[in-house]
Amino acid sequence: RSGSGGASIVDAWFEDDKGERTATLFQGRSCSFHSVVEITEQIADPVFGFVLMDDHHRHVFATSTAWQEQETGAYRPGDRVELAVRFDNWFAGGKYWASPFVSQKGIGLETLDERHDFVAVAMIGSHEGGGVVDLPHDVDLRRVDRSPAGSEVGK
Repeated sequence: RSGSGGASIVDAWFEDDKGERTATLFQGRSCSFHSVVEITEQIADPVFGFVLMDDHHRHVFATSTAWQEQETGAYRPGDRVELAVRFDNWFAGGKYWASPFVSQKGIGLETLDERHDFVAVAMIGSHEGGGVVDLPHDVDLRRVDRSPAGSEVGK
């Protein structure tokens, strides 16, 4: 945990495509990440977000209200805020960790609270693409005619 204070992340979890809390997400289905932040000092337009890391601690996804250019409002001590980030799960199978954060806007971002590796989730899927993300895609293959004998490529 790190940060200068002013807010405290008190809970975080993933939800499946049915809106149920879970520690397992299935590839190709929609899902969401949630965190609850309790404000401990008066603050205007804080930035809420999270970073998702794979089992090699590589950052594979990150987002925040600042990146979405969202105004978040003014808060007083005792206010609670729930962040919800919805996405389609195209991550390769494996274990992942989410690190939620809340920051103060300004010159740069001052981290008020960040919970490193706060919640883990297992991604389950039947595709083994070899990458971190198994993006939906199409593969086309077509046979092409051979070059005529004696022709030179590039002339």
